[in-house]
Amino acid sequence: MLAFIDDSGDPGFKFKNGSTTHFVIATCVFKNSVDAESASERIREFRRKLGFNEYEEFKFNKSNNKIRQSFIEEISNLNFFIRTIVIDKTRIYSEFLISNPQNFYQYAIKKVLQNSNGTILNAHIKIDGVLSKRYRQTFDVYLRNSLNSDEVKTFYKFSAVNSKNDQLIQLADMVAGSTRRYFEKHDDHSRKIWESLSPIRNHENSDIWEYQ
Repeated sequence: MLAFIDDSGDPGFKFKNGSTTHFVIATCVFKNSVDAESASERIREFRRKLGFNEYEEFKFNKSNNKIRQSFIEEISNLNFFIRTIVIDKTRIYSEFLISNPQNFYQYAIKKVLQNSNGTILNAHIKIDGVLSKRYRQTFDVYLRNSLNSDEVKTFYKFSAVNSKNDQLIQLADMVAGSTRRYFEKHDDHSRKIWESLSPIRNHENSDIWEYQ
């Protein structure tokens, strides 16, 4: 099992200085490497169809509405499911989380994996970001202590990867961005993308969790 994680929004709470009101963690889960590679190739083909060079990265915030819509339509029938947490940060009152964006970020990832209802097990987790060795090790220990036990092992391996080189981290970015756009704006474009994402959202193992 492979789980690809990316976020949308920022983990800060300085709303008057431009912090986003919502923070989203999206996890795109593939039950095996065959399905994952098939999805990677579909995204590569879509890039070529658009006439993009092979190094051009799909990023929700850097894409226009047409690319966003087309990308979601392209991947909507692939064999994967999503586990997503949507956090309205204006409703967070923990001083510890508010004053520590890094800890808030780690907490959000832990919660979405912790509440997978057994759909994520013994997975290789890949997360966007080129992290320092020390931070990566600390994060790995935090997740293992929170998620793994003698009875249940949510993941066996944790990797931080560069999204430019990973099609499925880019997929997670587009899912995360589409989700935050829908919950923050509710405009016509966000509703169209949300509807295009419905085959994945309606997968039996998918979940969009509005954190309370």
